[in-house]
Amino acid sequence: MDLMTATMSESDILPVTIIQSENLRGNLGPDQLKDGYLSIAFSESQFREFNRDLGVVVAKVRSRVVGYCCVSSAVFNAQFPILDQIVANLSTYLVPPAQQRPTEETTCFYGPVCIARPFRGRNVLTGLFSHGLKLAKEAGYSFCFSFISSENQRSLKAHLKLPFHKVGKVSYKANEYIVIACNI
Repeated sequence: MDLMTATMSESDILPVTIIQSENLRGNLGPDQLKDGYLSIAFSESQFREFNRDLGVVVAKVRSRVVGYCCVSSAVFNAQFPILDQIVANLSTYLVPPAQQRPTEETTCFYGPVCIARPFRGRNVLTGLFSHGLKLAKEAGYSFCFSFISSENQRSLKAHLKLPFHKVGKVSYKANEYIVIACNI
């Protein structure tokens, strides 16, 4: 598979929103949920905002968008109700093996991330994560945080194969989410 990752261009927005729609929890049947899903939808304009903040990384196979991930600052993410809990409590998290605690200035967020179903389990996640971490490192961040629904075990298992560690939990609208983080 000839996989390429890049920062999203304007022509990538429509394919990104299609992949998002195909994988939103509310658009999937019970059998499909076990293969992973997205909990939150973003508009085209919000994807543009993510791209201006740090970036939306797209994975392409033969010029076709097959996955994406957003990488953004903690300050940017404080606007979202579930993430404001994490941002407000950054200093309470311990991210192994770091000795220092995360702050808004030292922390970025990874996600949402989504890969088209036929391309899952084919190292697309690793490619997206590596490119996203490169953007974060170039911007001077030391920590990378994300969160995953505790019910989305496929996504959690996949992310724990990356350098992420479970560092906490948050609740939002009667749902529980696992907070994961890594050093950059």
